[in-house]
Amino acid sequence: MGAEELRRAYDGVKERWEHTPAPVMPGAREVMAAVSARGGLNLVATHRDRASAELLVARTGLAVDDMVCAPDGHARKPSPEMIEVLMGRHRLDPGDVLAVGDRPVDVEAGEAAGATGVLLVTPGIPLDAGDARRVGHLGELLPLVADDA
Repeated sequence: MGAEELRRAYDGVKERWEHTPAPVMPGAREVMAAVSARGGLNLVATHRDRASAELLVARTGLAVDDMVCAPDGHARKPSPEMIEVLMGRHRLDPGDVLAVGDRPVDVEAGEAAGATGVLLVTPGIPLDAGDARRVGHLGELLPLVADDA
C-alpha cells in the first residue's frame, strides 16, 4: 500500500466517524466515570493528529479532561514526553497515575514517566510488555480507580 493510498483510507475513516464513530471499548465509560467520581482526570496521550483525536472523542461522547497529541510537537511513545506533559500540566504525582494502553510502547512510556503501566490485551495478539499488569477488559481497572480503592 502506497503513502497516498494509506492517506485516502485514513481520511475515509475520519469521514465515516462523522456519522458512525468507532465503538467505545467495553468498560471505558464506567472506568472513566469512576476516575471522575474519585476526583481524578481522564487524560489522553496519543499518536493521532489532533483533529482526528478530537473528532473521535467528540463523536463517542467520552469525557476527556485533557489530551496531548504527538503531531503537536511531542515525541512519540515510547518516549514518556506526552505523559510527562500531562502530569506536569495537572500537577500529578506519577505514583497516582495509571497509563493504560493497548501496545507495549504505551506501557513503556507510562512506566518511564513514573506511572503504573497497564496493558489492555487484545485477544489473539501476543504482545510483550514485560512484567506490566495486563487486563483483558477495561472493567478490570474498576477496583483500582473506584472511590473505595
